[in-house]
Amino acid sequence: MPRKKKDQNSPQPQSSAAKVADQLRQHILACAEGDFLGNEDTLLAQYGVSRPTFRQSVRMLELEQLLETRRGPDGGYYARKPSMKSVGRIAATYLESRNTRADQLIDAGNILFAGMIHRAATSTDETGRAALRNFQQHLAVTDTAALPFEDFHRNELKFRSLLANLANNPALELMIDVLYQTAMDEAEPGPSTFVHKTERRTHWKRLNLRLIEAILNGEADVAVALTEPLYQMLSTWRAEDKAEFGQ
Repeated sequence: MPRKKKDQNSPQPQSSAAKVADQLRQHILACAEGDFLGNEDTLLAQYGVSRPTFRQSVRMLELEQLLETRRGPDGGYYARKPSMKSVGRIAATYLESRNTRADQLIDAGNILFAGMIHRAATSTDETGRAALRNFQQHLAVTDTAALPFEDFHRNELKFRSLLANLANNPALELMIDVLYQTAMDEAEPGPSTFVHKTERRTHWKRLNLRLIEAILNGEADVAVALTEPLYQMLSTWRAEDKAEFGQ
């Protein structure tokens, strides 16, 4: 009897290591950061696989930054929570591998940002609103053009985090962070939007203060409308950098 041809589109069988990794991943996601999962012998008995198979599962989860291996008297495996930076870097690498242009990244980020702004402006979270109001007061008296870039960038990250907290949508926070970080190319070498031309920070600050005011006043439509000049400003600066530095 002729051998049946394998369907290339059919799902491939999952390896034992992948199955254990899936089970352990679900357990880790239900744990808190730093929770002890067990030592190797305990987990081997629990999952019923060989030592090489289990260690392969461990390597998978270490690459996902979901698991930490510790040696010594308190040795064993501990739960981790992946950071925004590490997850974002993986996603950014994917976008770079697809030759995604800066204008495409900024355009997508602006669409998502407008959605987050609308949710933030309609939020009734008084604690989150108070935190944003404190940031507004801090930003108003800060000379952003004179700040070291690291401090300016830290303020930007803080602002996005406060907006994401008010919007109460971690998925939006992650996607916006990935898109803007990739688009702005904050890391050297090469020009960065706010590194070499610090006067841009003053214009950026002015619009952001207007945006915060609209959010705190609950003016969702006004706040969303203000995202457009921010988008246009960022796009213009990127075009200027490209013409000047050949990016």
